[in-house]
Amino acid sequence: KAQQNLVPNGSFEDTLMCPTSLNETIKCKNWFDLNNCSSDYFNSCTTSSLINVPSNYFGFQQAKSGKAYCGFYTYFNNSVSTSPYREGIYTRLMNKLEINQTYHIEFFLSLADSMKYGIKNIDVAFTDTINPSFVVCSGNPSTLIPISLSHQNYYLEKNTWIKIEGDFVANGNEKYMVISNFNNDNFTDYIVINHVVTSNTDYLGAYYYIDDIKLELKDTENISEEIIFTPNNDGFNDYFEINTKNYKEFRLMIYNRWGNTIYSSSSYSKWDGKYKSNNCPSGTYYFLFEGKNIDDKQKIHKGYIQLIN
Repeated sequence: KAQQNLVPNGSFEDTLMCPTSLNETIKCKNWFDLNNCSSDYFNSCTTSSLINVPSNYFGFQQAKSGKAYCGFYTYFNNSVSTSPYREGIYTRLMNKLEINQTYHIEFFLSLADSMKYGIKNIDVAFTDTINPSFVVCSGNPSTLIPISLSHQNYYLEKNTWIKIEGDFVANGNEKYMVISNFNNDNFTDYIVINHVVTSNTDYLGAYYYIDDIKLELKDTENISEEIIFTPNNDGFNDYFEINTKNYKEFRLMIYNRWGNTIYSSSSYSKWDGKYKSNNCPSGTYYFLFEGKNIDDKQKIHKGYIQLIN
């Protein structure tokens, strides 16, 4: 059955009023700047060439769907800006997220034509409250921990839209979604790309258009479990393991108590209680096993792990 998209106005089509200049995300219904960091709202209803669709101040791009999208800086060259510069957008979700439930997030990005840089650190974070310190335009957006999305490649597509997606387990009661680059410059993976040579310093960054954001609760068969294991190398109960004999594909993920991913594998269905070769401390962890069995039925095993060293 179809799931509800928990992101209101995910394609940015609904307006409070037509934008007339840059820095007017607030005119897009249900969407806001982070700490007044001047993200932008593009809509073909405008009479301004700065924020028109498809042609605007930053380049040329048709909307992924409809006639509107948003955009924001994710990185800026330090020779131009003496401190890290970030922009971001946020919205209040239709419903609060449910504890320990699995959600699927997806959105589409396109790098603006005029940009000199591309990055691969654009993430989503969920929180139960909004605080101006989450993203400071001239500071380090480090106060939110984003969910784990795959960043294997740089997002360099300018001619079309690239889909970003991933699954995560909610801590519960999150009601805001934030999209930004949550890393400081030292941990931002950026690359220089071909661009139009110009004296306009606004183009010496990584600016992305964003469109068609969707967040849905996954519709699967769930099996909850609670497991105790003791990875102390005594030859007994040293691994947390799930039998995958009847599965043709699967993924196992382990989270710590703060919701950070400490293990993820689509090849191995067991965990030795380590994170980056180091023993994890005793405590409670959460596991999520997603798989498709030989009957093509998708199943989820999830629950808590009590790790005792």
